[in-house]
Amino acid sequence: MENKKKRAAKVFCYYCEREFENEKILVQHQEAKHFKCHVCNQKLSTASGMAIHVLQVHEEAVSKVPNAIPGRESTEIEIFGMQGIPDDILAAHYGEGEQAISRTLRSFPPADYFFKVESVSVLLNTRIEKYESGSFEVGGYKWRLCLYPNGKNKSEGKGHVSLYLEISDTENLPLGWEVTVNFKFFVFNHIHENYLTVQDSKPRHFNVINTRCGIAQFLSLDELKDPCNGYLMDDCCIFGAEVFVIKYSGKGECLSVIKDPADGTFTWEIENFSQRNLETIYSEIFTVKEEVDPIPQRKPEGKEQKPVPLSRAG
Repeated sequence: MENKKKRAAKVFCYYCEREFENEKILVQHQEAKHFKCHVCNQKLSTASGMAIHVLQVHEEAVSKVPNAIPGRESTEIEIFGMQGIPDDILAAHYGEGEQAISRTLRSFPPADYFFKVESVSVLLNTRIEKYESGSFEVGGYKWRLCLYPNGKNKSEGKGHVSLYLEISDTENLPLGWEVTVNFKFFVFNHIHENYLTVQDSKPRHFNVINTRCGIAQFLSLDELKDPCNGYLMDDCCIFGAEVFVIKYSGKGECLSVIKDPADGTFTWEIENFSQRNLETIYSEIFTVKEEVDPIPQRKPEGKEQKPVPLSRAG
């Protein structure tokens, strides 16, 4: 309960974790402490904007955001107020990380995409920060996986393999696009021949500011390297993903409950009657004191009542 109240009342700065009463004050803080030119003191709106200003106006290169905590100094990530903060950072700040991530086992492979990484030990000892997979299509959108073999440090991924889902081909999406998805990540266990399934249980929103979402602490490096766990076989590891795009299809129905006709009659309107080719047309069932079949005849004494179809004259 305490965390929920805190989230409703406070916003925080991605770069220094300081909290504020509202986003307007947060933006002013970012401009003054993190996005201000160190040469002319001009305040910019984003870290990348500050870096571009310093390079173009003062001919200096800036690669780190001033006054940022370790791991969050990058000028490449686009932050404005609370916009653009990675979901795992939000979850960690508000104490929701354990609730949002679930880990289960299953025997069948991922439905949408998998990729095999060979020479894992070599990859872990290189300076390769991120590997991007090929594109695959789900739900009418193109996606790719981003693997950080030694963790995405600026998203609390140190000591882990980090795995992210990224929407690609965004230049062909309409202005103001947004895509909401649920996704699962997988890693194959060669010993037990099943898949560790790691799921972010909350829907994630992709848009022009936030094109990548994932799990910074997908699998610890210690677990990966331990041969008893079965994730490595002949120095190879297999990862995978499933993506479910949540979008409104426009399909639905309306339930309407009608009381018994006040005068004991039922009106049936048939549209385009002369153009219908069906030999028999039935009305919907209606109620007059008790439920009866469509278009009843008057019930003669001693005879069973039967529904009478409406037939077209020859």
